[in-house]
Amino acid sequence: MQTFISCLLTGISCRALVLVALLAACFTSFLSGAGPSLAQEENSFATLEKGLVRDEEVHDQACCDRGIYSKSFDRWIQAYINGRDAEALKEWSGVLQAAKGAKSLTRLASCACTRLDFLDGADSDKLDKRGGLLPAVKAMYDSTVKLLGKDTFQAASIAHYLSDKYRGSGQYALSVLYAKEDVRSREVDRGGNDYLLWPSLMDLADKELLARDYVNCKAHTERALALGIKIHSVPAQYRCRAMLTKLKSMGVAK
Repeated sequence: MQTFISCLLTGISCRALVLVALLAACFTSFLSGAGPSLAQEENSFATLEKGLVRDEEVHDQACCDRGIYSKSFDRWIQAYINGRDAEALKEWSGVLQAAKGAKSLTRLASCACTRLDFLDGADSDKLDKRGGLLPAVKAMYDSTVKLLGKDTFQAASIAHYLSDKYRGSGQYALSVLYAKEDVRSREVDRGGNDYLLWPSLMDLADKELLARDYVNCKAHTERALALGIKIHSVPAQYRCRAMLTKLKSMGVAK
């Protein structure tokens, strides 16, 4: 009996467990005659949010792994480093087909960079002649846009990854450009009030701060805060208010 229960619990997804816990808490409050406090509501939503995000991450990782280990992935690398862009686009289509079902392609882009980074000999030289890793990530993004469309969550996820790469190289204007594409694509794909939009808005604000675009940094932080309040997300509100406090100390947020 104990083994059966253990197997049963293992088979229940993270999302189901979180929803059951949330419903149980609400039912307990109903029986006691006392409604949940604001802190309890916020904690419940934060737990639910984490559960939903974790469930999606596990699913996306499995889908991306299929793309990473596909034959098309190996052929894409060879086509790209050898400058056969039309062939590379065709092979990237095969990679996306193998990874079908993934909303976020961040893992796919990350693993592609790792593979490219470990090229050696003549292949490494060919990659260097094409400008190294950043142009390769840009090619992944451009190909994904051509194949799936600009206004998709998949394109947004690679735009976000590309934005991070540009930030790491100190190219803050380009980092902001693709962070904006990340936000815009997510808005179109999932709507402006999606619970996962605030992290992208704050990521954009962080990059605008680095680019010294303080006006837009403040505007995007305030928008993220409004969304965080609407969805009762404590982490969102804390992070946004910390940014606004920092901007105020700089004489920006007045």
